[in-house]
Amino acid sequence: MVVSNSVGSVTSMVANLTVLNNSAALAPLWSVGPSAGQPWMNLSAATGVPNQRTLAYNALSNHLYVISRSSNTTSNYVVHVLNATNGSLLHTLKTNGIQCNVGKGGIGLCGIALANDGAIYACNEAPDAAGSAGADPTSLFRVYRWANGDSSTAPTQVFSGDPTGGTAAMRWGDNLFARGSGTNTQLLLDMTYFGATAGTNGFAAILSPANAFMTNFTARWFTTTNFVTTVGRSVEFDPANNAIWQKTPGGALLKTTYDPAVSLGGTRIASAAVLVATNFPASLLGVGLDVLRNLAAGVFSNSTSTADSVNLYDLSDLSAPALLGQYDFPTNPRNANGN
Repeated sequence: MVVSNSVGSVTSMVANLTVLNNSAALAPLWSVGPSAGQPWMNLSAATGVPNQRTLAYNALSNHLYVISRSSNTTSNYVVHVLNATNGSLLHTLKTNGIQCNVGKGGIGLCGIALANDGAIYACNEAPDAAGSAGADPTSLFRVYRWANGDSSTAPTQVFSGDPTGGTAAMRWGDNLFARGSGTNTQLLLDMTYFGATAGTNGFAAILSPANAFMTNFTARWFTTTNFVTTVGRSVEFDPANNAIWQKTPGGALLKTTYDPAVSLGGTRIASAAVLVATNFPASLLGVGLDVLRNLAAGVFSNSTSTADSVNLYDLSDLSAPALLGQYDFPTNPRNANGN
């Protein structure tokens, strides 16, 4: 900055000015805790941890989808459909034909995502996605599709097996992300070495329709530098490029590019790590991104004596994410989950 008057001028020392996105904020619409008596929000009596798995939002219908274990004593799962404005339960999705009892300690339904046309996709969590090299069909990783969110719409299985085509026991299905519509739909997921020997890279896969009837999806996969051994992470497409973003609990926000035009043999395609943002607080878990507005929101896990929160960050400077707001969950202290 230069200051001047009639006798001269002087230049100050160089200073940096950071302008935050002060137009961004989160406003809680409603909240429900495990003691509120809602069928879609409850705890397992034996362990005191939630029966809920993941959720997804449908902007076309303003519906929120919550995957939940149907009771404390069964392996069956339910997809609850809520009014996203007030949290009221509208109906549940049909789960006819879904393999809910997954072998090797898997979860019947876990990841869920919405395509741009309102089609709903959900998958199981499979610690051995290849099903013991095909010998144990109950352990296979599976993806299901509902053409819409009507209560009468039945799901169709559109994929099964390990997305890499390998036979080693790898865990897929903790996360699922979708973009596009119709035959241009793409589903994104990544694996973890949870319960297995960790390697030097992680894997991500993109599933795409193989026919116009949307009944069969095929996979192409690539390596990433994200090879975590835990849950509580996130993965999503970059909105403008052939790239993905991954965030691990206590870890960095990673960006990986991939090139579908460069085959490395079989269904593997080329990829490269291009960006790492490391300076998030250690207790921040996975995040949801609005890359175009440089925003990220994610669950911040405090100690068991204080409430967890949803934190909103400005990512204009990826080397120094700025906290814009913090919004506590209703349960305080929280019910700790061993994972």
